[in-house]
Amino acid sequence: MTAYYAMFEEARLRPGHNVLVHSAAGGVGTMLCQMGKIIGCKVVGVVGRGHKVKYALAHGCDHVIDKSTQDLWALASEFAPEGYHAVFGTWRATWG
Repeated sequence: MTAYYAMFEEARLRPGHNVLVHSAAGGVGTMLCQMGKIIGCKVVGVVGRGHKVKYALAHGCDHVIDKSTQDLWALASEFAPEGYHAVFGTWRATWG
């Protein structure tokens, strides 16, 4: 319910939107990735360890950034140069 509420009630995402999901291999993050993919969003996931990359890709991410070994913001910009419609994280989510 947390993922659904954030994605559809707060962010009001639509097909074609770009979404960045921190903790993409966690419980809520996995749901955000799956729902984003189902509705036609471009989903970029962020994970904290390399062994989680494959899991995130298998659960809806178009791209995954391993922030323990990769430059998070440089790759995030590369994957969506036009920006993100929503950024979800454990600290807070933003949209606009």
